[in-house]
Amino acid sequence: SRPVIREAIKTLAAKGLVSITGQGTLVMADYTAPVLESLTLLLRHSQVNTDDILETRLLLEPLVASLAAVQATTLQVRHLRTANQKLIELHESYSEQVDNKSAEMWFTQDAQFHSMLAQSTLNPVLPVLVQLIVGVLWRERWTTYANLPPAHRVMVTDGHAAVIDAVEKHQPETAAQAMHDHISYTKGFIAKNR
Repeated sequence: SRPVIREAIKTLAAKGLVSITGQGTLVMADYTAPVLESLTLLLRHSQVNTDDILETRLLLEPLVASLAAVQATTLQVRHLRTANQKLIELHESYSEQVDNKSAEMWFTQDAQFHSMLAQSTLNPVLPVLVQLIVGVLWRERWTTYANLPPAHRVMVTDGHAAVIDAVEKHQPETAAQAMHDHISYTKGFIAKNR
């Protein structure tokens, strides 16, 4: 019956799976956004801390880098280099005034690099997990580190470059180690600056 269908459409719209417009109901093309929102809320309410996020990244992202080294195309490697180059350019123009705009651009680009790496694995689950951990929760936690020292920004871009080099050469073990080193460096940086 029509009331049942209307109620079902309202439920789907509330979950972000369809969009109700004046011209009808549209199925949303991107199903990951509602899932990410739900998982983000769940993790926020479970009191996830920075150490939990770093531990998860140390478990997940070296495997992502390793799989990317096996699966990535030449075009994907080129996109990774471009994303890292954008970070280098942001570093060079980074405002030392804590206006948060430079920091926001930095963290957005950094998260994009990690998401692109996950996409290059050709495993559809990994970009969602990385986007959740790196793109949403991690960036939230890092807002307290808005004024990143120049040496740290250089270490981040150098870490990315090491991962990209290994991915380009199709060296899974080297890519995994480079990502492990990259995240371990970040973990040490945070421990020193708490």
